[in-house]
Amino acid sequence: MNCPKCSHEVPIGQRNCPACETFIGFPNVRIASDPKEVGELELRWKSAEASAVARKCEKQLLAFTTKVENDSKAVISCSELELLQMMESGRLKISYHRQIESGQRQPEENFWDQNRDTVDTKLFPGFKDDIVFAALSLDGKGIRGYGSAMITLRSDLIEDRAMVFHENSVVFVDKR
Repeated sequence: MNCPKCSHEVPIGQRNCPACETFIGFPNVRIASDPKEVGELELRWKSAEASAVARKCEKQLLAFTTKVENDSKAVISCSELELLQMMESGRLKISYHRQIESGQRQPEENFWDQNRDTVDTKLFPGFKDDIVFAALSLDGKGIRGYGSAMITLRSDLIEDRAMVFHENSVVFVDKR
C-alpha cells in the first residue's frame, strides 16, 4: 500500500507511513478490507445463505444475524490471575506472542499452540505481536477454556481496529 499523503510505500505491518508518519490505519483492518478478502467473505456468506434456504432456515438465519449485529459484544477470557495483573498494571491483556516473548507464558504442547505462531505470522505479517483475540458473545460470556474471568470490550473503543473471523484462526487457515 502507498501512503495517501506522500505516496511512499508502507509495509503491510505498519500503522504509520515510514516517510511522513501519517496514520494509515490498523494493518489487520486494511488486510480484511482488501477487495479480494471482501469478495471471498461475500462468497462464504452467499454459501451460508444458500444452505439456509435449502434447509428452510431463512427466518432463523435472519434472526441470528440481527441478534449478532445488535447485541454481540467482544469478550476476552483470561485467568483470574491475569485479570488481577491487568487491574494492577492498568493495561489490557497483552497478546499471546508478547506473553511468550516476556516469559510470562510458555507454549503448551497442544495443537493450538503448536500451530499458532505459523498461523499468526501468515495472517498478521509483521504485527502478530499486537493481536489480542476476543470472542463475539451474545450473553457476555467468553470461551471458558481460556479462563473463568471475562472482560467485555467497549465497542466504541475497538470498532476501528477490530476484525472478525467466523472461526478460530488456526482452524480457518487449516481448512484453507
